Amino acid sequence: MTTSNQGTEQSHLSRAAFLRGVCLGVPATVAGLAAFGTPMRWAAAHSTSSGDSIVSIMDFGEAGAGNTLLDTLCLDQALGTGKHVYLPPGNYLINRTMTVDTDGQTVFSDLPIANERNAATLEWAGESTGPMIRVTAHKTSFHGLRLRPLRRDPDKPLPRGDRELVGIHLEKVSNTDDVDCEVSGCIFTFLDEAIHIVGRGLRAANNSFVVLNKGIVINWPDSGVEHKPEEKEQPLPHGLRSFYVHNNRVHSVPHFVLNTGPYAKDLTGLLLADNLLDIGEGLFSGSVNNSAITGNVVCHADRTVLRFDLCRNTSIIGNVLSGSDVSQPMFGILFKGSHCEDVVISGNVFSRMLGDGVVFDAAVQNYTTLTGNVFRKIGDNKPHIRGAIRFSQDAHDFSIVGNSFKTNNPMVDNVIRVHHSSIQISGFEVIGNVFERNRTLFGPAWLDGGYNNIQG
Repeated sequence: MTTSNQGTEQSHLSRAAFLRGVCLGVPATVAGLAAFGTPMRWAAAHSTSSGDSIVSIMDFGEAGAGNTLLDTLCLDQALGTGKHVYLPPGNYLINRTMTVDTDGQTVFSDLPIANERNAATLEWAGESTGPMIRVTAHKTSFHGLRLRPLRRDPDKPLPRGDRELVGIHLEKVSNTDDVDCEVSGCIFTFLDEAIHIVGRGLRAANNSFVVLNKGIVINWPDSGVEHKPEEKEQPLPHGLRSFYVHNNRVHSVPHFVLNTGPYAKDLTGLLLADNLLDIGEGLFSGSVNNSAITGNVVCHADRTVLRFDLCRNTSIIGNVLSGSDVSQPMFGILFKGSHCEDVVISGNVFSRMLGDGVVFDAAVQNYTTLTGNVFRKIGDNKPHIRGAIRFSQDAHDFSIVGNSFKTNNPMVDNVIRVHHSSIQISGFEVIGNVFERNRTLFGPAWLDGGYNNIQG
């Protein structure tokens, strides 16, 4: 152990002893609590392996003093022990990718939620595109860290998406589908992507995503999926699941959650909840099945907030999707691609859209419900073709009930617009909606497929 003086060593030992006690379930002494300051009880809750112990990056040298080679070596050696790694608040420069390859390993700092003044900060000083941290193990976790590129010129701001740099890249080399990672209380800034996961299982909570190109990117491995014959829920189409993204703050990120790749249509079990997005955000883009998007607040958006290539058995409930006087999204929700089936859209607020609030432009769209939503200030861009809700392809068996429409633009003459008279509408129940009386609720013309009850 390298320490500057005996007092520091004793304090560090007390802290390390306390942390080991927490993770092992040993009762903490009063002296241990006093030496540690704010107890890291949450570290124990996130610990997943048996016989846990903890090392500090400071156990391997005087890291955090501005020496890139030393910081990189110390962190690499700490991670190489396979033990949980503690980073005291400070700045640590790394010039190559750090690898986490031990199942159940945790990397954490003092604070359960990192802040700008007192955080363990990993700064990328490398010449390559990273990633900063590569995870090839199962059930790992990261708490209270800040990841960003090094600001090489103090007189120049960092560029957005520095050199396609990824903060944490999760991709296993065997049993490749089973990832199960947790990231909480971290800050990601000036990266291309904060988190990129290839496989199943991510909990991302209480993080800050600031000035990035992409927040969380979801993908699926091309090979290496291992499962027993009776484990039919592990391979596709059932394996790409279990994503819990909640209580995050997102600022100036064009794409927060992005589901990509050739297997994107199989994503299931996404809970995207209670996130706060501010300036320029798309909340989600890709495909979902059996999922819920709820309680999110998006303000000052300047792009389509929710874009679905496929959406099945999904609820979109209680979100606020809004532009502002200075920036407006084109659409609140866009269904574009193959399917929109068995979807509930309820209790949402759509405000200040350049285009339409909700657009249905999927090849197959049916059995969908829109209830209790509020639409206001819709359609400033090309208002003569806009509607609070617009149908651009055939649609069947829709329930549109109890919504409030206040488009504010007199040129948006059809509140619910059918884009072309050749579009077939059938099985529609449209009742109990409130709208401006100088508008037409549903129109202008469509091909009647029967079984429609359109009132208003």
